[in-house]
Amino acid sequence: MGFHYIMAMTPYPFSNSRYENPSILGSQCGIVWEVPEGVVNPVTGIPFDAARGGYFSDPFIFRNGDILELWFRHTLASNVTGWRQAGSNTHNRIYRTTTTDLINWSEPAIIIDCEHNINHFMSKVVMYDGITHRLWYTNFYSVLYIIESQDMVSWGERTRVTADLGGLGIWHHDIVFTGEGYEGLFTSADWGNRPQFRVFYATSHNGLDFGIGREIVIQDISPKLSRMTVYKSTFVKVDGVYQMYFALNRREAWGLFYFEIAEEHFYRLFE
Repeated sequence: MGFHYIMAMTPYPFSNSRYENPSILGSQCGIVWEVPEGVVNPVTGIPFDAARGGYFSDPFIFRNGDILELWFRHTLASNVTGWRQAGSNTHNRIYRTTTTDLINWSEPAIIIDCEHNINHFMSKVVMYDGITHRLWYTNFYSVLYIIESQDMVSWGERTRVTADLGGLGIWHHDIVFTGEGYEGLFTSADWGNRPQFRVFYATSHNGLDFGIGREIVIQDISPKLSRMTVYKSTFVKVDGVYQMYFALNRREAWGLFYFEIAEEHFYRLFE
């Protein structure tokens, strides 16, 4: 497809969810990104209920053989006011679309239709081993779950995934399967007080039990991060080097912070 790196992301100008629709960028080096020639963003289009407050969000893209699968979330318009109340009563749908060239995408298909309950399928991570799709997600109450399906129609019972972040809930996460097993980055939130967004790293041998997370001291990485709100974080591991990406917000200005660190120095990120 002409790039070493493909990113699925959502614009979020001034935290306006009307523009939060999955878009595609490509890069040769992982630092300089561009819209691939011929790509029209957002590749998912705009939801039918955008004018009434519905929006797309939380994309996850991965390679499945010669195709790329893009999964994303549709939060349907709600008449309930107040973001906490609206979140707990919102109708969510999870869509899947595929491409072989980044330009032509299949018609998005509804994979999960979740009406007015406590799931909401935020911050999805999807893995496929040729037989089973595994989907990790957080619900509105900052709890991480996993579900599995072999046909993307019938999904098994959800299983709670454990990651000890010192009593904090999990807001957003990414999980990557590497030679170390499952490596995860978890953004925490303390909704009982002023939201506290902190980033933790943890590993698992089975993708279910991540044990005790180690906090990444982001202000030690760069002074630019000291007054930032951390959103979703992810990484790519190439030849023993972690290429790290943090989505950040300050005064409603959203951006992406990149840094890299060798595996042998990874311990320096923690307290």
